[in-house]
Amino acid sequence: MKWAGWFLLCCLNPIAQGAPLSLAAPVEYIPLLRPFYEEWFGKARVDFTFIPCTSARCKKLLDSDSTIDGDIARIKGFEQTHPHMIPVGTAIGEVTIYAQSKQDASWPPASQELIGCLRGIQWCSRYLDSRRIVWFNDEKQGLALLQRGRTDWVIRLLPTNQSPLAAPWKRVSDIEVYLYLNKSRQADIAALVQSQQQLIASGRWQQMQERYFSALLTPVR
Repeated sequence: MKWAGWFLLCCLNPIAQGAPLSLAAPVEYIPLLRPFYEEWFGKARVDFTFIPCTSARCKKLLDSDSTIDGDIARIKGFEQTHPHMIPVGTAIGEVTIYAQSKQDASWPPASQELIGCLRGIQWCSRYLDSRRIVWFNDEKQGLALLQRGRTDWVIRLLPTNQSPLAAPWKRVSDIEVYLYLNKSRQADIAALVQSQQQLIASGRWQQMQERYFSALLTPVR
């Protein structure tokens, strides 16, 4: 029995950092980020589970449910309104937001104008009036809505390291998206930062980001 106890202590403890992390996961991001998180957390030997929710519901869970340990995709600065949460390591994605209007108007839009947003762009939900957002599934559909007068603006994103879009696209904002975790999960945070640094050093982190962006920008069928 002593031998069995020693085995459990010495051989099993290094594999897991603690109880699985319960991560609030906006439903539109789950299929995009699951492969990313499985590879990252797998290398760190940290277990996790996604808790599906809308973006607004995820935020409420972080405020009111002590069993939720973090959120899989929040724009940098989230800690200002949720001080018990911190961004983990390096951004999982850095993107630039662009806007185009049919009349080549100046940004920001007038208060009555409708704005078309690619489904899944969290920036739109955070910074724009939800009553003015018209969601679309791919760039072609968004531009068609603009040309038909169904929207006054269309929003698009690109990875920041890609060549900038030319006029009539206007550069609106640069954003960084992070995994956010509760400060109390220090052992898990340390393991994830360490594995992230190893992935960055090997070049794999960039490949994981490219796979994520490819999935994000692929038209929804």
